Amino acid sequence: MKQTKKSNGSSEIEIIALKALNYIVRNNPLLELFIIQTGITPEILYKCAEDRAVLGGVLDFLLSKEQNLLEFCETEDISPIRIGQLRKKLPGATIE
Repeated sequence: MKQTKKSNGSSEIEIIALKALNYIVRNNPLLELFIIQTGITPEILYKCAEDRAVLGGVLDFLLSKEQNLLEFCETEDISPIRIGQLRKKLPGATIE
């Protein structure tokens, strides 16, 4: 199945994952928890923000925290189920 491409060439997966990263970065306590859990520094995160493996980790982080996932999904008007579907298409996803 072909991925949906947006006008700038980014796929839906990358756009949603970057929005999720923005959500995390704008919430300082959440960002601190993300840094603690992943070990990634803000500098490295900035440099690697478009890396598909990093974006997979961002979605994993949101999926692991239901309250944050639901808040993000409400803000972006997207289903939490869709986040799980998109996560499966990025590197590092577990195969079910």
